[in-house]
Amino acid sequence: MIPKLISSGRVNDVSAVAINICNSYDKENWESDSNMLSIFTLLKNKSKSLSIAIKKNKTESKMDELDNSRDYNVRALHYLIQGAIYNPDENIKNAGEQIYSVFSKYGCEITSLNYGAETAQITSLLIDLSAGNLQDSISKIPGCDNCINNLKTAQQNFENAYVDWEETRAKENLEVSSSEYKKEVLHIINGKIVIYLRAMKEMDEATYGDFANTIAKIISETNEIIKRRGKKEKEEDKEIEIV
Repeated sequence: MIPKLISSGRVNDVSAVAINICNSYDKENWESDSNMLSIFTLLKNKSKSLSIAIKKNKTESKMDELDNSRDYNVRALHYLIQGAIYNPDENIKNAGEQIYSVFSKYGCEITSLNYGAETAQITSLLIDLSAGNLQDSISKIPGCDNCINNLKTAQQNFENAYVDWEETRAKENLEVSSSEYKKEVLHIINGKIVIYLRAMKEMDEATYGDFANTIAKIISETNEIIKRRGKKEKEEDKEIEIV
C-alpha cells in the first residue's frame, strides 16, 4: 500500500518528495497513459512554483508551523466527534451526532484551502460551535470543550502572525506563498498520484508495480523523518517545561 505523505511536513519536505517523485516518473516512458501524463504535468508545474516560492520567501516557516497547528486541531476535533458517534453511551452518541451535523458543513477539507479561505472557514465553524443549543452536547463529550478551545487558540495565534506575514510577503513581492503551494502539491500527491497508483498497481502489477513501490519508498522515508522530528520537538518541549 502506498502511504499518503504526512500533511504536517514542512514545505521543504513536500518539495523534496515532489521533486523525487517527478524524477522517478521521468526515468520511464508513460506516454501511453494519458492520466499519468496529466497528473504529473500538473505536479511538475506546481512543484516548480513551490521551489521558486521557497527560495523567495525567507520568513514563512513560522506561518507554516502555525497553519499546521490549526490543521492538526481541526482533524483532532473531527476524530473526537467521530469517536463520540460510535460511543456505546447513548447520551454521548446523540451529542456527537448533533455536533457532527455542524462540523460536517466544513469537514477536514478546509485544511487544504489557502490561508485566507481556511481562516474564514475556521472562524465560521467556531461561531457555529459557540451556539447555545450545542453547549450541552459539547459538555457531554469528554475533551470536546478542550479540543474546541485548542482550535480557537491555534486560530488566534495564526491570525496574530498573519498581518506581519502579509506585510513581509508584499515586501518580497510574493503573489502566492510557499505554504499555499505546499497544500496544492500535497493534494496532487495524496489525492491524485497515491490514489491512482494504488488502483493501477492492483489492476496491472507488471506495468505499475515497480514505479508504485518506488513512490511508496520515497513517501515512507519522508514520513519517518517527519515523525522523528515531531517526536524530538515534543521531547525538547517537555525538557523546557521541566526547566
